[in-house]
Amino acid sequence: MSYILEALRKSERERHQGRVPDFHQQVQMIHQPRRKSVPAVVWLALALVFNGVVMAVVFRPAPVADGAVSAPERMATVVAPAPQTQAAPAPETVAPARPTKNIEDSPAAVAPPPRSERPTVIVPSARARASAAQGGEPPASPQRVPHLVELPLSFQRSVPDLVFNSHVYASDPLARRVMINDHYLRAGDAFSGIRVDRITEEGVELSKNGKRFRVGVVRDWIAPR
Repeated sequence: MSYILEALRKSERERHQGRVPDFHQQVQMIHQPRRKSVPAVVWLALALVFNGVVMAVVFRPAPVADGAVSAPERMATVVAPAPQTQAAPAPETVAPARPTKNIEDSPAAVAPPPRSERPTVIVPSARARASAAQGGEPPASPQRVPHLVELPLSFQRSVPDLVFNSHVYASDPLARRVMINDHYLRAGDAFSGIRVDRITEEGVELSKNGKRFRVGVVRDWIAPR
C-alpha cells in the first residue's frame, strides 16, 4: 500500500512539472529493512541468569573479618600485671641480750612429783538402778525351766486351760506383756493361782505353788482330762 501511495505522489509531482508520468518507468521503492526481534528464549535465558546472579549475591555468606576472628584472642589475652618493686627490707633491730639466769635457781625447772594413777570406779546411775528395781523379773536362772508337758501328769491336770490372746516381746523388759484368758499381764502379775515369772521371745515362764514351768505361745494349752 505504501508503494502505491509513493507512486501516486511521484506522478503528481511530474504532472505539476509538465511531464507526463511514465507508468512503465520503474519506481524505486524505498524499503526499510525490518528490525529483527529478539527471540523470547533469549529473554528468558537472560532473566534466569540475572535471577541467579541476584540470588547468589543475596544468599552469599558474609565473609568473616580478620578482626572478628582475632577479637576472642584479644579478649583471652590476659595482661600480666606489672612487676611490683619490692620495698627494701627494714633493718632488723637486734634486742640487747639479757643476762641468762641460772636454770637451777628457776622454780619452773623443778619437775612436779609423778601423780599416782588411781583405779576408776564405775558407779551405776540412779536411773539404771531404778529400772532394774522396777523390772519385776527375777535374775535369770542358769538351770533350764521345764516345759509343762515334761512335768508329772498330776501337775498338768492342776493347771487350768491357757488361751493366749496376745504376746508382745520387746528388748525393754517393761514393754513386754502377754494376754492369757483375757487377762492383761506383765512379769510379776498373777491370775487363777498362776504367776507370770518371765516373758520370753518364744513364750512365757509361769509358776504355780513354787513350781516353775514354761509354755509356748504358738498354741494354747489344754489341760489333760
